[in-house]
Amino acid sequence: MAIFELLEESTYNGLIANLILEEHGKFYHLLKALRHENWRVKENVIKILGILKDRRAVYPLIELLSENERNWIHKTVIEALGEISDSRAIPVIKNALRHKKISIRRRAAEALGKIADKAGLNQLIVALQDDVFEVRRTASYAIEELCKRWDISKEDLTDTITDENLKQILVNYKEETLEVVEERILGLEEKIEEVIRTPNIIPMQEIINNERKKIKKFLERREHNYSRNKE
Repeated sequence: MAIFELLEESTYNGLIANLILEEHGKFYHLLKALRHENWRVKENVIKILGILKDRRAVYPLIELLSENERNWIHKTVIEALGEISDSRAIPVIKNALRHKKISIRRRAAEALGKIADKAGLNQLIVALQDDVFEVRRTASYAIEELCKRWDISKEDLTDTITDENLKQILVNYKEETLEVVEERILGLEEKIEEVIRTPNIIPMQEIINNERKKIKKFLERREHNYSRNKE
């Protein structure tokens, strides 16, 4: 079977990668396939390179990120670079944290956590200020993974950071769990009650209560989805 026929299979795994290397014996066949016109071949070979974790693939994969590829190709490249865990990929993954697609920003945060480099840590801390909750949460998970890999606590991690701005971001960041958001909502309600003292504003309180219920349901559903995705 030709290498491109193998790579066009919708199912990929380490067995396919080993078969390719056994039959063809040269790593450059995989790198050559990165330029194949068939998008499935290209996507599957990227995933296989991530499985093999061969650092020779870092620069060829980085080149794909600088080209006008489909967003899911960029996302797959970032995932593969995270699996290879080579710090040379940090600059391009750092740029991906500013991508307009939320899914790519999340994959970039995950990849930086796997690479486990100090320069990547700084970018993850910056990502804690992303406008989108999902990106902030992913960056927070990645930082937790770094602490586990380096066998240090979050407090010890904070002490290693020399940039005062980054240190304050990390210290002030609070996990956006349902309990934390509930606490913020209660705080806002207390402030509103201080302002609203007349009977004529009672309908506004009903509106606030209804909105609070909607927010709670939304957060519970999102928390459930995140818990399921982490399993």
